[in-house]
Amino acid sequence: YIKGTPGYMAPEQLSKKFGVLDRRTDVYALGAILYVILTRKSIRKWRSVEEFVSNTSKRQPIPPSQTGTDTHVPPALEAICMKALSFDMTERYHSVDGLLNDLVKFRAGYATEAENAGFLTHIRLLIKRHRSVCWTGLAAVVAVSCLTGYYILNLRAKSEQAIRAKNTAVDALNKYRDAESAKRKL
Repeated sequence: YIKGTPGYMAPEQLSKKFGVLDRRTDVYALGAILYVILTRKSIRKWRSVEEFVSNTSKRQPIPPSQTGTDTHVPPALEAICMKALSFDMTERYHSVDGLLNDLVKFRAGYATEAENAGFLTHIRLLIKRHRSVCWTGLAAVVAVSCLTGYYILNLRAKSEQAIRAKNTAVDALNKYRDAESAKRKL
């Protein structure tokens, strides 16, 4: 005897060999609802109860981005959905609070637990969250770089001018000494 709504039932609802019913069973059902919201399709196709039981107890659902829908599913949201729908209950969120926390992080623009984000993802999300501050900082860096470049070029030009003036003065001094030396000889 199986009790539940097809398409929203976790594998452990079909057989005790997949585990006992607990909070993670509810996480699976919420993941199934999220899947339908993202794809506008059911997690699995079936024509009979036997086919539904067979499909649910044998394989992981297809990720939302691979269902052929015309909507873009953000990778972080897909990771949340697939973690909630994990066939192995130990890989799911341990409670609805964990799923909710990841959804809140996603909405706020932070990396989620489900996506195992790397350093570059954290930086990209930080920049996305603080876009105006980052643009202002970038503009400041560009302005300081341009001013520094101008200062260095100006300094170099003045240095070359000073070297030319020194060489002219040395040549004039040498001519003066030569003239003084010639005058003494006369």
